[in-house]
Amino acid sequence: MKPLGRLLISLALASIPGTALPQSAFAAHPRVTPLDCRAAAAKYGAARTWQASFAGSRGGPGTWDMYERTYEVGCFARYADCFNWLYWEQSDWPNDNVVGRCRQGIAYSG
Repeated sequence: MKPLGRLLISLALASIPGTALPQSAFAAHPRVTPLDCRAAAAKYGAARTWQASFAGSRGGPGTWDMYERTYEVGCFARYADCFNWLYWEQSDWPNDNVVGRCRQGIAYSG
């Protein structure tokens, strides 16, 4: 199974009340801060920079006044950093996810 498939299954299981992921699942995905895309392209080269987009929301029924949305584009020097960033974006913004996979090369304007 591909890593993203395992990630989605893990996140689905974590959303079931009473089901907790082992702490090792989170240790495998350290939080990563995305780089500025222009700076990353200048430093690593546009063709070698990893990039992904993410849209999601949190809050929802019963808390409409607290309903938040986000759209982010992240750039990274390594695939692993890109993947870990998407892992936490999906965790932090669990509703209405639209996940752009990690791609090498600057594709999105950001």
